[in-house]
Amino acid sequence: MKIRVGILDQDTIYVSRLIRYFTTHYTDKMEISVFDNKNDFLNIIQNTKIDILLADPNLVSDEIDLPKTTIMAYLSEDSEIQAIDGVKVVGKYQRAELLYKEILGLYAELDQRVAYKETEGISSIYFFVGASGGVGTTTMAVACAMRLAAYGNKVLYLNLEENGVIRPFLQGDGNSTMSDVLYAVKSSHSNLALKLESMIRKSEEGVYFYEPFTVTLDSREMTKNDLTQILDTIAVYHSYDFIIVDSDGTGSWKRNLLMDYAKKILVINDGSEISQIKLKRLLQETMIRDENEDKRILSKIQVIDNRCSENVHAADPEYQDLMYGRMKRLERTAASDIAKEIGQSPFFDRLM
Repeated sequence: MKIRVGILDQDTIYVSRLIRYFTTHYTDKMEISVFDNKNDFLNIIQNTKIDILLADPNLVSDEIDLPKTTIMAYLSEDSEIQAIDGVKVVGKYQRAELLYKEILGLYAELDQRVAYKETEGISSIYFFVGASGGVGTTTMAVACAMRLAAYGNKVLYLNLEENGVIRPFLQGDGNSTMSDVLYAVKSSHSNLALKLESMIRKSEEGVYFYEPFTVTLDSREMTKNDLTQILDTIAVYHSYDFIIVDSDGTGSWKRNLLMDYAKKILVINDGSEISQIKLKRLLQETMIRDENEDKRILSKIQVIDNRCSENVHAADPEYQDLMYGRMKRLERTAASDIAKEIGQSPFFDRLM
């Protein structure tokens, strides 16, 4: 599927630079036609389908009779303007990557349902969950995402915690959050896959991500059907090699659903007494669920002992067979620095 974009603008230098960027980065996703006057555009659109028209408002002095399958937005040099006479305005001189996301958002607004073709393979989902709170689950999950992305994989980090915070770890352009993602799902958006893609950010480490929920209440409003739709849409249509999911470890439908979806479940344990007790409880609950629901969840679980000092005893024999590895305590004060250091080590290479 290619989005057919028409650009109605007389700034030849700007248009040529924009086309050069889009052709280099999105040649398989966009087809661009350029017009320098309204009449040429109106003549072409009679026989050629244009999904999105980006137009200089100075070249559109009166209303254009567009087909229902075409949506228009104005290109404006003033990035503070949101709309002109009810027509959405996009900033002309913003980064081309952000303009592409706005095009995706516009396309998602069309009153038509796009037929998608499934990718050859569905994304591998790795679910990171803490045996207890404060064991470094988010740090390990982000480090894993960074490591996988460093090898050229397309990786999405998805934080589903009620009070998730990832800004110290990952930063990227955009302002959408998981609250916006949930709203799109609950609104039964016809082009959900494109809408979700338009909200994604990308960090300098090459990791794609969504900012966590804005408020806890939004997270609690997410239902099992909502999360199922989010995972299905992202895993099938967005062509990620890996999706790293980081969520709360308390027993709930959310944890069970993520365990079902995951290719691997990595449980983070810090060796403390509380963490050890809760880890054993998690493993016992999983064994019971496997028996009662005829599942094979336990076989997907691997345990990571985190923040281990040199004199810490070996892993508990009860889960020795489930051990993925042990990460020693790193002498860093900031969690983001720890994540980057682990991300530069070969610790997670066996997951590829």
